[in-house]
Amino acid sequence: MAMLLPLTLKQLTAVATSAKWKPVLNAVPKPPAGPSGGWQPTGMDISRMLGQLLPANLDRAQPGGTDGFGHLVVDDGHGKSLVAVNVQRWKPDDKSMAKLFEKAETLSDGTLLSIRKKPVNQGHKGTVEWTADTYREDGIRIVVSALNASAYPLAPTRRDPALTTTELRKIALDPAWQGVTRR
Repeated sequence: MAMLLPLTLKQLTAVATSAKWKPVLNAVPKPPAGPSGGWQPTGMDISRMLGQLLPANLDRAQPGGTDGFGHLVVDDGHGKSLVAVNVQRWKPDDKSMAKLFEKAETLSDGTLLSIRKKPVNQGHKGTVEWTADTYREDGIRIVVSALNASAYPLAPTRRDPALTTTELRKIALDPAWQGVTRR
């Protein structure tokens, strides 16, 4: 039995984009600043950049995110996989970052790199997350993660994420992020 939606796509778009929302949205308090305050790239900026850096053999869908965080769902023909990027700006000498990266690899340019493979605490049993986490000397942190599911609370769609840790590392270290993080 087909389920009919109460609004057409055109009607739903009209409701979502109505100027009548402006007073309501203006009344919502501004979110707190990022880790060290200041500007963060939008979720769509991050998702767009991520899409450009992904291997060509992946289908891409569902771009989105919020300031400092972007994501895409990718599929290489073996199941959907969420790929997410978090972009943060910290003070270069922040002690919490030093502690977080104390066992990280130090690259020739001073960037710290940590690779992790771990089960996901939220969601279904068997969901795993692979992460390349970088912290540059200028305080920019780029975290690129991939799941073996299309979202955190959903069941795995495959054994491993669609991207290898080598691919995640390459994406996290790509110089293109410098253009997204400058302002």
